[in-house]
Amino acid sequence: MRRFEKGSISVIAQKVAMQFVLVLICALYLVHVHGRTQGLPNSNRPIPPNFEVVYGWTRIDYDWTSPAMKENYINTGKYIPENNGMTGIKVYKGDVYVTTSRFFDGVPASLDKIVTKDDGTSVMQPFPDWDSHTIGDCNSLQFVQSMEIDPNTGLMWAVDVGRSAIFKPSATRNSCPAKIVVYDLETKREVSRYIFPPEVVARNTSFLNDVVLHYVDGTVAYVYITDSLDPAIVVFDVRKNQSYRFEDPATMAPQKGLPVDIDGTPFDPKLGINGIAMSPDFRYLYFSAVAGLTLYQVPTDALRDPASNISSAIRAVGVKPTQSDGMVYGQHNLYYTGLNDSTVLRWDVVNDITKTPSRSEGEATLKSVNTLLKDAKKLAWPDTMAIDEQGYLWVTAPDAGRWFLGRLDFSPSGPINMRIVRTYIGELSYLHQKKPIANAVSRVTSGLVLLPFCIFASLYTGALTVHH
Repeated sequence: MRRFEKGSISVIAQKVAMQFVLVLICALYLVHVHGRTQGLPNSNRPIPPNFEVVYGWTRIDYDWTSPAMKENYINTGKYIPENNGMTGIKVYKGDVYVTTSRFFDGVPASLDKIVTKDDGTSVMQPFPDWDSHTIGDCNSLQFVQSMEIDPNTGLMWAVDVGRSAIFKPSATRNSCPAKIVVYDLETKREVSRYIFPPEVVARNTSFLNDVVLHYVDGTVAYVYITDSLDPAIVVFDVRKNQSYRFEDPATMAPQKGLPVDIDGTPFDPKLGINGIAMSPDFRYLYFSAVAGLTLYQVPTDALRDPASNISSAIRAVGVKPTQSDGMVYGQHNLYYTGLNDSTVLRWDVVNDITKTPSRSEGEATLKSVNTLLKDAKKLAWPDTMAIDEQGYLWVTAPDAGRWFLGRLDFSPSGPINMRIVRTYIGELSYLHQKKPIANAVSRVTSGLVLLPFCIFASLYTGALTVHH
């Protein structure tokens, strides 16, 4: 019978403890890697092919303070029902926020929360209040086309074009400079604002369109915005409180634009860069022009330096099957809309990263694409998308082509013209974390590299324990 001295028992206990700690660390790390690549909820689960229409309108109406207020707005031309259409969307804690674009006159408010009245009808409640939407008052919101909500802080970053009626030249108002206004959604109070200088965003030719946020060290450090009429990527450096812009042929509308087919009529929106999407590790920005088919990528390292040679940094990722409007990145996939065929397409970015020699997103190409949604009626001109905290993808479908061509029936007894739909995708948005995260493939690779070490270390410490 083998005897152990007191010192030997102490050493054995230390070895056992070391082995236990190593196994625990390895297990926790691998769970962490697995959780990142799968997403919460699991992005690899089968996706239901169906979707639901959450809201539908024949005409956009508002949460008026009284019938007299509505009548006054109609009589004075402040509310022209057929000129109201919704485009942007974001969802936070069950509340749905949308933008009602001031492309034309007669739009009472430009940023709203959808509320449901006692009779079951859904209307637009101006956010944060009615007084914040006075045309000509530069303290108010003039024209919000898009906004982004940081789910980690509850702050909304609203981008105000500063202009209104921009698609009706005879009535266009270049009233105010463009600005960013940040709201606390819990208190409905303004937190901060930034006014763009005219050399960055022109007062009479710009159209600030889509927006994404960029985290650095756990906080929003940069805001990227597309300018669709003066085509460029506009950058707001939050920490330095300054802005600048990048122009490139990739941000422009192609000289031979590709019109969208609207019931046999070619409709050319003549817009440059529009939709943008941010990778969940904040390393890459994706963008595309409405009138083009090419999807581009640019490293955010280049965007963070005002002196960058942006043209040398932009890379064509691939050609989309149809023109697109909005796009959004989840934790695993990039989603973009299809205008010619009323679709939402899903690009499995991580799958295509694994096919590159260096396992780098900077080399991935647009290959693993499939159609997530398709419906010519319910997805007429799929515009903007948002991903909520439950793993649902929301899409606005304002039928903008027919709207701009004057082909929608806005009479009270008319059909549903504009819709908001949603479908479960099983992943969260690029912003659902408080700190930047590593590239998914690099984390998988590092996890696989670490696994043999974990096994070897555990066996080695076990062997030391046995042979002591």
